[in-house]
Amino acid sequence: MTKFIELNRRFYKAPDKDNPEESAQDSYLLSRLGSEASLSWSELLQHRLVVILGEPGSGKSTEFRLQLDKLHRQSEQAFLLRLDRLVYEPFTEVLSECDRKDFQKWKRGRHFAYFFFDSVDESKLRKSDDFLTALDKIRDAINIQDLRRASLIFSSRISEWRRVTDEHEINIRFPLPYSNHENKDQNSKLLVVHLAPLDQSRVRLYAQGRGVAAPDDFIQALNEHYAWEFARRPLDVNAMVEYWQDYGRLGSLTELIEHNLTRSLRESETRETACHLTLEKARKGAEALAAAAMLCKNLNFKVPDDAFIPASAAIDASICLPADWSAAERRSLLDRPLFDGATYGCIRFHHRRTLEYLAASWLNERMKDGCPIDRLDDLLFDRRQGEFILRLALAPVAAWLASGNAPHNRLVRERLLQAAPGVHFIYGDPAQLPLDYKRKILQALTTRYKD
Repeated sequence: MTKFIELNRRFYKAPDKDNPEESAQDSYLLSRLGSEASLSWSELLQHRLVVILGEPGSGKSTEFRLQLDKLHRQSEQAFLLRLDRLVYEPFTEVLSECDRKDFQKWKRGRHFAYFFFDSVDESKLRKSDDFLTALDKIRDAINIQDLRRASLIFSSRISEWRRVTDEHEINIRFPLPYSNHENKDQNSKLLVVHLAPLDQSRVRLYAQGRGVAAPDDFIQALNEHYAWEFARRPLDVNAMVEYWQDYGRLGSLTELIEHNLTRSLRESETRETACHLTLEKARKGAEALAAAAMLCKNLNFKVPDDAFIPASAAIDASICLPADWSAAERRSLLDRPLFDGATYGCIRFHHRRTLEYLAASWLNERMKDGCPIDRLDDLLFDRRQGEFILRLALAPVAAWLASGNAPHNRLVRERLLQAAPGVHFIYGDPAQLPLDYKRKILQALTTRYKD
């Protein structure tokens, strides 16, 4: 069973910004720590409609599972459903058999219930309208009368949340019923919040929960490396803790990811396997699958020999991997710790950032193989009225490709400097960028925002 570390996370109301990239940066780069306006989970659960925004690795899904567990221990009725599954499956089929019975019991009764829907961004991976399909299924399952005794909590990546349109779509589908005018209070309105970044006390608590014997030394190392901006999300702290425990020091983000890859791609020594998949071959296969996930905008891979998920809802790994891979090798790769355990016929990368890094590595290899540089240019950037526009779905990959001294790396840096210099504050590893380019980034940003 997964060990949840109680961090008493805080939330603050989302700013009224139409630019999702700026909001994403604000969520953890512009510190809101210690804000008097922050909210606790107990305060959020008093609201009837809530959207929690946070970037990948901020802990949204973990917080949902933690709250679900706490509510169950308090004998409250609570349910957790993945929105990306609701796109293709009926509402009740997404629930476990036990939850399905509890849901039907709740429908017939008078008790209050909490519904956690994770996550908006993954429901939009194939096309934005899929999110509306999921909302329609929720509306059909939880009718207008049921809303009197329900709290609906959604999660989403900040960069995928559309402040005006998405809020409108939720509001028109879930108009909360009121018995009289006095009941129409602030807690009945849609509340959109950001998951607050981890502060020093929570990072210490989290590191201690992850087994760091001397958490104060770990905190001191973060201070000495000026690394706090890269320790605001649990996913980032995970990588740092693992590196710290192995080397007794902190490394760069690239070093941390490479370290994690070596560990998670290696077959367990205690596991018996029918085939021997080398670490090098496993790495190349992981890069191919990561590239497929990013280019297809689909994080799900079909479990071999499992027909539970329709073919259109998950990628077939056998099509993405080289033709000389055997079925046993494909199965062995998907069984590695790099991937989450199979759930309802689907497997996915455990860490989104690792997936993005591997996709960039795959593209770097293709360029070494002789892929024309203009193909990469067209893949990453669009052109409108003579200006380059970064394709947002591939922004994380572009940021990683900016590191290096090959011609295509220099081209990507040149394009990003024009199109999206701020992307380096969100994705990739800025420590690997050339010093002169870092200066140019700061100059481009000061010029862009000088007014």
